[in-house]
Amino acid sequence: MSTPCKAESDKLRQCLHEKRSTGRKCDGVMKTLEDCREKWRRSNDIELKFDGRRIIPPKHCLILNKNMQACLKRTKVDELLCREEINLLKQCMDTAPGVVVPPPK
Repeated sequence: MSTPCKAESDKLRQCLHEKRSTGRKCDGVMKTLEDCREKWRRSNDIELKFDGRRIIPPKHCLILNKNMQACLKRTKVDELLCREEINLLKQCMDTAPGVVVPPPK
């Protein structure tokens, strides 16, 4: 199983990269990606409730978070190949609550 909306994500990353050097606008590409994600959520009965807050892992889980992020980077965000790292982080975070960080302003 491939990552949903991978092609759209790749196009957005490329656009953002070009934006740094050329000033290119990426609004259309972002809209296409969000439309794809919304379609995927509807087809998989997933309700999105996101208010911008993030949960930072507790200190004793930070190394596992770092390992998971490195795996995702190495595998180009293929969560299936990083399942072990993701599960280890989830288990660690189940032992202690993370720190809730408010949404950016």
